[in-house]
Amino acid sequence: MSYIMKNKSVLVTGGNGFIGSNIVKQLSCYNNVTVLDVDTNNKHNNTVNVNSNMMDYDFSKEEFDYIFHQAAIVDTRYDNDDIYNINAEFIKKLIKVCERTDGKLIYASSCAVYGNTDIPNTVNKSEEPLNKYGKSKLLQDNIVREYISSNETRVPVVGLRYSNVYGDGENHKGDMASMIYQINSKIVKNQPIRLFKYGEQKRDFVYIKDIVNYNIYAADKDISGIYNAGYGDSYSFNDVIRFFELYYNRSFNIDWIDNPYPFFQNHTLTSLNRDLYKPIYDLKTGIFDYLNVIRL
Repeated sequence: MSYIMKNKSVLVTGGNGFIGSNIVKQLSCYNNVTVLDVDTNNKHNNTVNVNSNMMDYDFSKEEFDYIFHQAAIVDTRYDNDDIYNINAEFIKKLIKVCERTDGKLIYASSCAVYGNTDIPNTVNKSEEPLNKYGKSKLLQDNIVREYISSNETRVPVVGLRYSNVYGDGENHKGDMASMIYQINSKIVKNQPIRLFKYGEQKRDFVYIKDIVNYNIYAADKDISGIYNAGYGDSYSFNDVIRFFELYYNRSFNIDWIDNPYPFFQNHTLTSLNRDLYKPIYDLKTGIFDYLNVIRL
């Protein structure tokens, strides 16, 4: 959907990360894209790559039509309080950049802000995060809410609460990669597949291609606010295994283990605003597309 935006000046923070790199790939063919990331590997063609920590970067002379803010600490087990400065307070600086240059800001939030509250997860309702990661994302959203509701609002800001994202480009995330990636890695290495008892936990899985489109559509529309970015339906871990068995045309034995995490979300399901974007990939279609890509 990169044809929606052409000849624009675009900044992607965390542009070498999983979601950021996919946004860059989609936009860089038609726009002038700056990638801001601490990763020193030049992964993108036709882009300006700035190897810098975003907290230390001088934005005073930069001008962008759009900023896609994807950089953050994403480890849900991270327990230091600096996560609030990095994941939340930094949004204020990017708002100032957009105010100065009349730009638009689209940023990554998370459905972790809902914790284990009743489904469907709805913006402005039952936001009770279970860990510092979720709390930092809710703080970021609250900063944006206050900005949007104030009389001083000067630029559009859109927050996207990502659900459980999977897809090409997440291999560097290690333990934080999606369970789709983790399961496939076990399969190709002939290692045992371990799941929490007994696979009945559910997730609103959303494919990376839909997440990229969420970002681009949010940039294109004349809106401000916070929106869920999921598929809008839940699938159990047992469903995930079933789709892998269909793809590989074989069955898999599962090692069932106890769940050691008290902050684990047992069921996620997002309530979507279909006027923003209607996802294309259900879980089966997404898994099949993903596996076809990474097996090329």
